[in-house]
Amino acid sequence: MAKYWLTDVQCQVIDRGLQLHGGYGFMSEYPIARLYADSRASRIYGGANEVMKDLIARPPLTTPHRVALGDPSGPRPVLSEPAGSTR
Repeated sequence: MAKYWLTDVQCQVIDRGLQLHGGYGFMSEYPIARLYADSRASRIYGGANEVMKDLIARPPLTTPHRVALGDPSGPRPVLSEPAGSTR
């Protein structure tokens, strides 16, 4: 979640700086152009931000503290059985 939020804020700040510099922001001689290119790429490194949103939105399969302690009574993922099967 931190990677998603930080790269999103970084891009917002760099975009505002680019607007401040105007056309000079796209010339490679100025540091703002390099910052802009790097900030756009950082959204992809370590997983695209859209993928991060999906991972954050998924519910956990088990309770982490019960799994770490080896508690057998912890919740288990529900697996659907084929229709017509009996146990």
